[in-house]
Amino acid sequence: MAHIAVAYHNAGVLTSMSASNLTSTNHWPGLEKFNLVQDYLEKNKLLITEINTNHEIRTPDGLARNVYLIRELNSNVAKVVELYKELSTSLELQHNQAGVAV
Repeated sequence: MAHIAVAYHNAGVLTSMSASNLTSTNHWPGLEKFNLVQDYLEKNKLLITEINTNHEIRTPDGLARNVYLIRELNSNVAKVVELYKELSTSLELQHNQAGVAV
């Protein structure tokens, strides 16, 4: 499991919990989304590397492939944005259920 730190604001005190603490005691449903975001970001890193390589080499096949790669990158970015929106909503609900004002 990824070691993601999540900060909570509780009665004016900022505390931090690791992902393992959240899953062991107060399972937060949005936690799985962090792994998905990380997966997309890693894929995007590889896509960007290949796009840059193709751009530098400037072969017709490489440049044509960039069209596909850029579309995939764009789609992945949209998915990451959506996942972050869902994470934000999930965190807000978690705080509200715990009686903590966001």
